[in-house]
Amino acid sequence: MCGVKRGVKRGASRAGGAMARRDGAGVDEAALLEAVVDLRLADRDATAKTLHEVLLQKDGFADVSLSAVKRACSKVAKQGLLQAPGG
Repeated sequence: MCGVKRGVKRGASRAGGAMARRDGAGVDEAALLEAVVDLRLADRDATAKTLHEVLLQKDGFADVSLSAVKRACSKVAKQGLLQAPGG
């Protein structure tokens, strides 16, 4: 099957995936999501490119890719993490 592994999520290990998931540049996904939420709460109109530029200046995000920031922005929006509690 062309070397495609089935049944294992990208970034997860077969041993249970206890480690934090990381993007291709080695950035912790949970930390990236938290940072994106914080930045979006401060400026709801900020684009992914703007957030990427800000994140590059923060400790721990010097190698984050624009693609990873775009994915994080999408997850934040889909999960409703910017909505006020109860509304």
